[in-house]
Amino acid sequence: MIFSKIPLIVGALGILAFGTITSFAAPKSSKGESEIPLEEVLSHPVFAPMNNDKIPAAKDKIIGQWTWADCPKEEVDLPTTEKPWKDKGKILSLISKIDEYLQGDPKKTKAFPAAEIFPGVPTGECDLLARTVELDPTIGGWHSVGLYAPPGQKIKLSPVGKNRWPVTLRIGCHTDFLTMNHIEKNHNGELKRAPKMTNTIRLEAGKKSVELANPFGGLIYIDVPIQEGKLAKPQKFLIEGGIMSPLYIMGPKDKKGVEIAITSREEWQRQLQETHAPWGEIATPRLIFTLPNKYLQMMKIPRRVCKNLQNGMAMCDWLIGWDVYHPRQIYTPMRFVIDVQISVGWGHSGYPAMGYMAWGNCIQNGSLVKEGSWGLFHELGHNHQWAPFRFEGCGEVTVNLFSIIAQTHGVGVPYERAWDGTDVSGRSMYAPVNEFIKSKKTFDEEEDARLKLYFFVELMRSLGYESFRNVALRHHKEKPKLSTNQECWDYFFLTLCDVTDKNLTPYFELWKIDISQKAKQKAKRYREEWLPCPSYPAKMPAYKEENAAIAARIQTADDVQKSKRDKAAAEKAEQEKKERRRKMLEAI
Repeated sequence: MIFSKIPLIVGALGILAFGTITSFAAPKSSKGESEIPLEEVLSHPVFAPMNNDKIPAAKDKIIGQWTWADCPKEEVDLPTTEKPWKDKGKILSLISKIDEYLQGDPKKTKAFPAAEIFPGVPTGECDLLARTVELDPTIGGWHSVGLYAPPGQKIKLSPVGKNRWPVTLRIGCHTDFLTMNHIEKNHNGELKRAPKMTNTIRLEAGKKSVELANPFGGLIYIDVPIQEGKLAKPQKFLIEGGIMSPLYIMGPKDKKGVEIAITSREEWQRQLQETHAPWGEIATPRLIFTLPNKYLQMMKIPRRVCKNLQNGMAMCDWLIGWDVYHPRQIYTPMRFVIDVQISVGWGHSGYPAMGYMAWGNCIQNGSLVKEGSWGLFHELGHNHQWAPFRFEGCGEVTVNLFSIIAQTHGVGVPYERAWDGTDVSGRSMYAPVNEFIKSKKTFDEEEDARLKLYFFVELMRSLGYESFRNVALRHHKEKPKLSTNQECWDYFFLTLCDVTDKNLTPYFELWKIDISQKAKQKAKRYREEWLPCPSYPAKMPAYKEENAAIAARIQTADDVQKSKRDKAAAEKAEQEKKERRRKMLEAI
């Protein structure tokens, strides 16, 4: 169980303190399945494991100044979005030299002029800071510290006292290494930025300090391996040479289910006004989104955006059952970074997951609040796409089990517009489903990812999302050795039959899924032969109760926001009334 603590906030960024993890265990039922029902996921603390990092920005010390105009520069010819390269020989030469540029002596590293175009450079005269942070090693991965390294500026990391575990100092978040294969296969041979832009250095346990500089600059991170037992104690580190960057953090929920504002609205506005850094971040317990400062300046409702990001991630974590059998996955927040050129696709999964600059639009304009982001949860869904939801030819299908639950039950988007605004309800799927069933195509031969997803959507909506979670939990527990696609389908089929106590053969046969005769024979032990509704698919189920529950949840969220707006308006009106009265008395 996780016990949350109320955070202490001090200064511009404040001391950002979170709850402490005391155990990796999650509640289980007597059957070995999690007893956390779908309706409790968004309020359950196990899906919001807050760390105990402290960033006392009010205690920062100014150790120097930095300006782009005055910093030393090294004239290196590099591709940019304004002047991309297509010369293969030139690109290959740069690829061979880029590590040399990034791994040079920090004391001699100079800024690359190309940094002004991407990732951008700090504006005006910036204070170089010395900041002491305290990191919680029960949370793994990159720890954001609210600092940005100017291009060419030396960054020094030192433990305060003896460091008990190794960490890695990182400068930069744009980790995609653009190889020649990527450039030719996915970008028509065109390179729009340096093929590699980030660098790291390891600080071993017991070592006094390390130094690192990056000619492009970038956000500063300390990468922490998860620790347990005696080593799972906070450790302080001194970071010297960075400038303040915006960092909005959404906290855990209190006993009433309301998120604690670790970064207040007023504090966030102060950060945006005072920062000179070109990039910043918004963070939830399960996802950190990295954006240019100009995007963050436009984000009017950070708390509600963060809430939906967290809700979507919580739903995905619950569905795959990480809280019971793989809690370390939950205790390493995922990341999403936008870039001008990525290795493959319009977006891709990974740590961090990456997308082009347009992926930040749902954050800066706030559309994620009401519309969600199918594409975002799709890429993060790939990170969740473990067995038993992996079948040949379904890579771009079963990933959307996570997109659909994040959109409908995390954000609250109706099925009618859940798939990037597209309808994935029975009303719109009636015609394609019936056309497929009457065709000679098998499920494997069908290429329409939305249609194939609907096979799973019908199961989840009729049998409950819990049934899919319990299939995942069973797989994690049993760890079956499945060597063929047939075995994967048979395992999924039989396990789903077992957790629902239904014979699903008629439905799987209708959708022309290749289940073995042996598996179908075993399924006969479950007496109730199942279809979503009588006369399916000539008639589609209505899901009235589920639709009503989703509508009620959306209405409740809207009512809460309206209540907050009304309260704020009343307080403002009362303040204005007092001010008028004061002025009248002064006039008298």
